[in-house]
Amino acid sequence: RARAPRVPRTMRAKKRPRTDKPSASDPPPRSPLPDAPRKLNIRFGGCVHEEHKQPIYSISFYDPLPEVPLDGNGAGDQQGLKRDQFFASVGANRATVYKVAGDGALSVAQAYVDEDAQECLYALSWTSSGTNTPLLSVGGFRGLIKVIDCSSGEIKTTLMGHGNAINELRTHPVSPALLLSCSKDESLRLWNIHTSTCIAIFAGDRGHRDEVLSADFHLLGNCFASAGMDNTVKIWALDTPRIQRAIAASYAQPDKGTGAASAGSGGAADMGNASAHATLVQRRRALQTLYEQFPVFSSSKVRATVSRDVSSGPRSHPISSISDA
Repeated sequence: RARAPRVPRTMRAKKRPRTDKPSASDPPPRSPLPDAPRKLNIRFGGCVHEEHKQPIYSISFYDPLPEVPLDGNGAGDQQGLKRDQFFASVGANRATVYKVAGDGALSVAQAYVDEDAQECLYALSWTSSGTNTPLLSVGGFRGLIKVIDCSSGEIKTTLMGHGNAINELRTHPVSPALLLSCSKDESLRLWNIHTSTCIAIFAGDRGHRDEVLSADFHLLGNCFASAGMDNTVKIWALDTPRIQRAIAASYAQPDKGTGAASAGSGGAADMGNASAHATLVQRRRALQTLYEQFPVFSSSKVRATVSRDVSSGPRSHPISSISDA
């Protein structure tokens, strides 16, 4: 009877090595991924329906992460965490400050209602005065920025200049007196809320071509990024000598008098008036608002460079074009 052909040794299937089943005492295999963070103990604290029954456009904590001393094991003191915290929200013509107690109870601490019933607040930002007094800046449909002193409940100042609605407000991370506003009028403005001064306007030739929706400072405060309806992201520098001089000049207190000299001899009064007038003119020049039209970066240039390089041929590389831009 015919025998089956013999399979060469090189074509024979290799026997799999025997693996022992892991026992219950063996440690579990270590995952190559980093350890997942521990689950936070989060619980529902409460819900508040505001009376105006309109959309709430912005919300922000005043002191969301207080400094808590660490114990000997490096863990935070839980009693230190149970302190009152505050946050604010804006909607319709109302800004509301809420208090979160240490046990999680939620209550209304303050409420500011604008006298204009047609006003609709879109943005808010927290800051503080030189005496650590909490200040709440709000802005919206009317294009006005109102800075509210939460200690006295009064309006500290009103910043006017934008020609349309205000979409967002940001406080400088290093200098709390500086406030950045984004507007539907295609511009951004840098303010000093302590002296009610508009330091600079970021708009123009290379600025946004449609309303500016959002902006944020770099953590060092030397620049900020903005984005808008024109589908572009732009980065603006704040560390140039021109802008730094304007920021320093904005901290000078404005003159409250008219510059008239006190009664006396005619010659002395004339000289005093001339000197006061020269000082007033020099100060007005120092506080003249700057117009910045050229950002240091714009995503529109990146898209234009990439599309041009891709259409020229396969030898161009988009990544190199982006780095050159």
